[in-house]
Amino acid sequence: MKTTRYRLYFFLAISCLAGYSWIFLNFFISSSHLKAKLNVCLFKRVTTIPCPSCGTTRSVLSLINFDFPTAFYLNPLGIIILPALLILPFWLAFDILTQRQSLFSFYEKFETAFKKKRLAIPAILIVLIIWISNIYKGL
Repeated sequence: MKTTRYRLYFFLAISCLAGYSWIFLNFFISSSHLKAKLNVCLFKRVTTIPCPSCGTTRSVLSLINFDFPTAFYLNPLGIIILPALLILPFWLAFDILTQRQSLFSFYEKFETAFKKKRLAIPAILIVLIIWISNIYKGL
């Protein structure tokens, strides 16, 4: 099924809303006992092995606090997620208000580029390295 502009923008808007909500919740909870219960990683709950994205929330929170080494250690994906959370809402609003589809065009070009082996294979390897690192660190 081909992604439509409406579906993509809806998915990104919901993802940003969920991301901001999750970060807000984790940022303001001080109890470590309560934070431990907030683990929603289904993969980790079922297998007890951290997934490739385990530690991303803590990484984003470290970036918000300008603790770049900790953010990179926890999960380098946070370095991608935070800018996306900061840029996407404005890009979505711009496209909707001006009735353009620049974000959708960017998505289509990005998707086409990653269908090529020369980009897909290194991206998969990076995710595998992050996953192995997460397992080693016991996140």
